[in-house]
Amino acid sequence: MRLALLLTLACGVLACTPDSVQDWLSLDRHALLGGEAWRLWTGHLVHFSTSHAMSNLVLLLVVTALAQREFGSRATLTALLVAAPLISLGLNCLVPDLTAYRGNSALSAFLGVAVGMHLWHQVPRLRFALAAVGTVAIVAMCLEASGSFAGFSNLPAGVHVAWQAHLMAGLGAVTWVLCRMRRQTGDSSP
Repeated sequence: MRLALLLTLACGVLACTPDSVQDWLSLDRHALLGGEAWRLWTGHLVHFSTSHAMSNLVLLLVVTALAQREFGSRATLTALLVAAPLISLGLNCLVPDLTAYRGNSALSAFLGVAVGMHLWHQVPRLRFALAAVGTVAIVAMCLEASGSFAGFSNLPAGVHVAWQAHLMAGLGAVTWVLCRMRRQTGDSSP
């Protein structure tokens, strides 16, 4: 639970910083191409507005706490430290018209999918609830991709949900959990 609290607190504190600090930490395509590599991680810690941060932080706290419980603190932290720059690089390469990214929703998506897959295999009685949550998330992402979900966003005018980050996060989580399961299966065989 300590990691969940620290990560949420860090994002919450950064949400209260001046715009200049948030600009310096956001994933900015031109700054990244200029060599400012820290943005691969820090873009996931800052937000476009306080309301954007608060809505993201609630989910981040919950899924990080669940991930810590299911995978342990070290594995959860390592996964986040690897997932963040991969998602950022994916956005930079695959979404060339995206000039700036802020928010931790992709990290929440990563952990949410990872925990969901893990619980699907470990706790079969939760499968209906997990399928329902997964379906809602997929439908929301499809609506975001089509531009139909904009009215529900708390992002400032002119800023759109980077649904591609959520898709990459989900695919990354599936890969991570499958690798973990394969390694655990291999470790337990004679």
